[in-house]
Amino acid sequence: MKEENIYKSYQIVMIVVFSMAVNLLGRIFADANHLPLWLDCFGTFLTCYLLGPGCGVMVGISGNILHGF
Repeated sequence: MKEENIYKSYQIVMIVVFSMAVNLLGRIFADANHLPLWLDCFGTFLTCYLLGPGCGVMVGISGNILHGF
């Protein structure tokens, strides 16, 4: 049985952008306050839950690349 995508393409883009912003803000907040927490993964978890592991991997990789610059 074929699984149907319940999200439209613009919704997927909005979820990915929001998740990347959550990751980036979480990392900045943890670094600024010297917290021993990984707050940069909540957006990745959100994306994995809503869109699947493939999109979650892309959010995680692109967030780490973005923070590296």
